Amino acid sequence: MGYLRKNKKILLFASAFIFIFSIVVLWTFPSDESIKTATSEDASTLPGVTTLVSPTFTSAVMTTSPAKASTSTTASTLVKDSETTAIDEPTETTARSSKETNLQDASAPQCVDNTWRLAFEDNFQNGLDKWDLYDSPGHAGNGYRRPSALQTADGNLVITARQGTDGQTVSGGMSAKHTQKFGRYEARVRTEADPSGVTSGVVLTWPAGADGTPAGYPAGGENDFYETSEEPRDRNEFYTFIHMPDISNGPIRNVATGQTETILRHNSSATKWHHMAMEWQDNEIKIFRDGIYVGLATDPTVVPDVAHYLTLQLDAKNSNSMGSTVVRMYVDWVRIYERADC
Repeated sequence: MGYLRKNKKILLFASAFIFIFSIVVLWTFPSDESIKTATSEDASTLPGVTTLVSPTFTSAVMTTSPAKASTSTTASTLVKDSETTAIDEPTETTARSSKETNLQDASAPQCVDNTWRLAFEDNFQNGLDKWDLYDSPGHAGNGYRRPSALQTADGNLVITARQGTDGQTVSGGMSAKHTQKFGRYEARVRTEADPSGVTSGVVLTWPAGADGTPAGYPAGGENDFYETSEEPRDRNEFYTFIHMPDISNGPIRNVATGQTETILRHNSSATKWHHMAMEWQDNEIKIFRDGIYVGLATDPTVVPDVAHYLTLQLDAKNSNSMGSTVVRMYVDWVRIYERADC
């Protein structure tokens, strides 16, 4: 009898344990409905989930200085322009380090989408021999462009702007020795905020001919596919400006410069790394940001039709004092592709 009583106690204890364990499991395991809800709510944070937006470029009037490959209109004017196209920031899926980017790109095929063949590339690992460094007055006579403002560090080009001893801004810029008509131009770039409201970081193509000639500026157009402008100072948005050629028999929206301009506003911080790309063909220009198509200019009569070179600049857009502010523009790499059947 003692043996049976002992076994009954063991059986009762085991049954109670199993009952309690079952309740705990059922209580903590999520229902099918809750799983569906969580998946739906978190979808926007999953890698690779992005929203494609593809508006058409529109035109706006602005003032340009032929003395320099960039614009001089303030961003505040452009933001208020009802015809300016604004593009919201897509889900971030390209937050990779410079080293990771270069390692991946090193094994990339020479042809892209069976359309483009690599013609020029610089990862800024071996000096600046592929470039002509500026040593001249700055944009519209503001400050100076000096080779000393250009350096390479940790696989990046670093352009630095600061106030010189004479109170003038000293910054820098350079142009690629490679020239090409049409193609796909790419750069991975970011620009620091500027509390002084003086500087603008620009990645653009500029006509290779002499200014004032059919192959030069302004007849040859200008494609600023990344430009921060001097405002807003926190760089919480940036721009694409397509300065179209001076057309003697076409529409002129800016009589002062004889140019037409197309503006795209990117609602994304320029202080973050962005992979900017421009596909420039004989009848259109497409703009991409971080792998997302964001804008298009389709009027073939105002698309530049002469050879350009790529330029990288951190410009002083006005003569204001930078004080103790130091601003840097970083470029991880640039690439230029030409049309190819591959």
